[in-house]
Amino acid sequence: MTLLPDFFAIDVYNMPDEDLGKVRSSNILFVNGLDNSTICYGQIEDIFVRPSESNVVTTISISDGSDFWNAQIRKTIGRGAGVRESISAILKGAVLGSYLAENPRLIRGQTISGKQPEIIRSYAQSLNARAFLSHGVLHIVEKGKAENTVIIPESELIEEPSIANGVCILQLKVKGYAVGSMAIVRGKQYRIAAQSVDADNFSGMWRTELILVNEDMLSWMGG
Repeated sequence: MTLLPDFFAIDVYNMPDEDLGKVRSSNILFVNGLDNSTICYGQIEDIFVRPSESNVVTTISISDGSDFWNAQIRKTIGRGAGVRESISAILKGAVLGSYLAENPRLIRGQTISGKQPEIIRSYAQSLNARAFLSHGVLHIVEKGKAENTVIIPESELIEEPSIANGVCILQLKVKGYAVGSMAIVRGKQYRIAAQSVDADNFSGMWRTELILVNEDMLSWMGG
């Protein structure tokens, strides 16, 4: 639930040449898990092909948010624009998704220059909100607000939840969850702060790990 890019490495064994060609000609790659959920998404950064015993392994590295993170902003916005409209006017490398915060109008015009993440974080701080990036989408969210709430059933739990000091860690079947959403586990509500996926057919744990946090544990000043 931050503005930092997410990085993923995907190994595909014995990929047909036709599929490899499609990947090489693509810019964005996403991988689906249980219930057709997206477990990783991003821009293709590199493709490596190597032999491994009797197999040929194609490693695809992708990043979600690197273009956003590296963007430099130079723009003038006239007076009277709202914060939401100002963010939309400067945004590069992502699209604006959930905007669940106040939208005050700025009395004076703005001359904006600098690194995009720092500028977006400053806007969020002015709203007492949190800015975060997920699947190429920027979200601005105040405490207590969320576009979605998911109920995580017992059938998807692999192990007993680990709960301490307002943090709940879940080990689940391989499925993607929307970071920043609310989640209800055994009747208690948390914010989905982070997730990681280990879906290695050969030696991995084959699970999704979710870190759920009581909202009072999160900083709501920027993200």
